[in-house]
Amino acid sequence: MKGIIGSGYSGTVYLAEHIRLNSLRAIKKISKTHIMYQQFLKEAKLLKNLKHPGIPIIYDMEEDEESLYIIEEYVEGESLQAILLGQKTISKRKIVNYGIQICSIIEYLHTTRPYPVLYLDLKPQHVLICGNTVKLIDFGTAISLEESGQAEFSMGTPGYAAPEQYEADGVNEKADIYAIGAVLMHMAGAEAGGEQDDRASATGKAGSFSVQLKKIIRKAMETEPENRYSSVAELKKSLSSVRTGMDLEEQNSSLIIAVTGSQPRIGTTHLAVSLVSCLNRNGNRCIYEEQNSSGMLRALLERNPSVKERGGVCELADFTGIPEYGEAVVCRSGEYRMIVRDFGAFSEDREEEINRSDVILALLGTKEWELADAERMAAGLDGEKTRFFFSFGSRETVKDIAGSLGLRRVIRMPFYPDPFQKDRVAERMLTGLAAELEWIPEGRSRFRGVKRRERTGK
Repeated sequence: MKGIIGSGYSGTVYLAEHIRLNSLRAIKKISKTHIMYQQFLKEAKLLKNLKHPGIPIIYDMEEDEESLYIIEEYVEGESLQAILLGQKTISKRKIVNYGIQICSIIEYLHTTRPYPVLYLDLKPQHVLICGNTVKLIDFGTAISLEESGQAEFSMGTPGYAAPEQYEADGVNEKADIYAIGAVLMHMAGAEAGGEQDDRASATGKAGSFSVQLKKIIRKAMETEPENRYSSVAELKKSLSSVRTGMDLEEQNSSLIIAVTGSQPRIGTTHLAVSLVSCLNRNGNRCIYEEQNSSGMLRALLERNPSVKERGGVCELADFTGIPEYGEAVVCRSGEYRMIVRDFGAFSEDREEEINRSDVILALLGTKEWELADAERMAAGLDGEKTRFFFSFGSRETVKDIAGSLGLRRVIRMPFYPDPFQKDRVAERMLTGLAAELEWIPEGRSRFRGVKRRERTGK
């Protein structure tokens, strides 16, 4: 016996080690005088016959004159409730993955023989997250479908229990489907309310939750059982289709490159335009997006009569770009392998948006009066994914400033007058940068991946 894990209403839980197997076990000690003793005994007997990786294993039961001892699998993890309390949001991918695993466990319960098992109290407190694996705990209210019409009390937890659990007509598998929808809704950011909770209002609180996922939740939580999914397997299939869509979206998504500068007119548009032209020359399908209100791109293009414009997309030589039109013209991720977004001068109100990009190219000034802005921008950017450029300046000056700012890998911008045309000196710098961007894998590796590449000599 290694000690007490915890104690509470049901009794005391000890951590023990199986000497021969050298593995840990949890031992629940429950007093036979406990008012819920028969319920705990029933739960243990039920779990003893269930074999699923998402359900803790009951190895054995022992008893003495005073207590029942349930020897079960020791599971380390954190409840979904604790995770939700500790962070405001859970990623869409995790929501879908957790949902699919919950469905798999409930589906197993619903297909056990000779009688399906209804869980009837699914809620975040009973979902244990062990790494990336879901475990379902506390089967205190679980019953076989055979006895579902004999319940004499309201089962489940308000906000997660299906409406029919408060009625006297009995329940079936559809009650667990409702609860899965409620847990998904809670993970999405909507609070679980009472039994009369309005589903449309609740799912509407889920922020940027996808329309497809909201539809799944609403169908699972239909008030009338016959309007819900016909089975947990059907619900799981719908969630799996969402995950498949996310996989395809990630495979086909564009690499987003943000270009920003420590001050206005430092050369972000110049760098962004020339980079897009170079990338296209190297066979990458790349497009420029003007994400600032300077109008610099429009001014550059208006001076050249050779510009072609189709559907808001401008083309000149190897350059393809979209001037700032607001939301009227947007580039869908996946249409181009790379999207270069010109944010112009760095500002704190766009810091989060810039840092969400896969790669950041940041231009800094080298004059004494420009250093304060350079330091402010460098502090606000995610250094792990940022490559810093210095707008002109001597090698010695750039080296000194980079050292004072704590920047290790920097590029000194060469002078070239026309960003639309191929320049010998600039092309050497741009081709090296393009090679690094081409090397970045589809899984959105950052510039630290380039560093690994250099260390291994690949």
